[in-house]
Amino acid sequence: MLLTPNVLECMYFTAKSSSEDKRTVINYEFDLYLENREISLDGVGYAGTDRALIFRRPGQITSGRGNYNMYVLTLDFDGEAERASHIFRPVSGIPLSTCDFPELDTIPSVFHPYHFDELREILEKLAECSYPNVADRARQEQYIREFILLVLHDAARHARTDENEAATNRHVKDACDYISKNFTGELTVRDIADHLHITENHLIKLFRRELGTTPNRYISELRLIHARYLLLHSDESVQQIAYSCGFNTPSYFTKRFEARFGMLPGQLARSKRDLI
Repeated sequence: MLLTPNVLECMYFTAKSSSEDKRTVINYEFDLYLENREISLDGVGYAGTDRALIFRRPGQITSGRGNYNMYVLTLDFDGEAERASHIFRPVSGIPLSTCDFPELDTIPSVFHPYHFDELREILEKLAECSYPNVADRARQEQYIREFILLVLHDAARHARTDENEAATNRHVKDACDYISKNFTGELTVRDIADHLHITENHLIKLFRRELGTTPNRYISELRLIHARYLLLHSDESVQQIAYSCGFNTPSYFTKRFEARFGMLPGQLARSKRDLI
């Protein structure tokens, strides 16, 4: 697997359409929908896709109905695909094998990301330097890493939230937003509670009831996911990553990382060259 995936295409795409298209997904696809479009993935239908992120994997059968108004991003994680900017997602061909990147399995096929506007801004910048030809590969790699990291963060948050109930709780939503923006620095339950003007005990009760976890565990999970991504996609040392992800000491970071992922951070960092 490539440390930074190849961008096969990234562009804003809009078109009027009344017919239903059906195809096999060849590569990895991320679509950011700016308005509603009915879609199906492997026979499962999805509606209400306005401001949604659509994630498709190689081999899936997909179809859609309605107008196109979206940012499209097609990625190759294995270096097997040939970039062809004049082709808009081939409708035939052999799907690439799914890559060994477990975090991708945490991304729902369709969900409404909490940082929709930020993701849209990143794709706008990525499109500027990616299509129809790569204008700046360094910037392209920077933007694609930022995009994937933010998607993983929002997917992790989505997995811990019962949207039908937690969305009605303004305090939990505001707390999660605050954590997402500040988790790499020093952050305590008191900080979050003070920001929301509620007590620490009340905040903890809300998290347990709505998300099934505590604020500290929620923060720790985001930090560990961030750290794992940096270990695979940067040249920073384990110590640098520990501090940049908000851990007070590298030893505590190592302990938490091993408990979460079943391996030492140094082992993962050394193994990444085998993934290229």
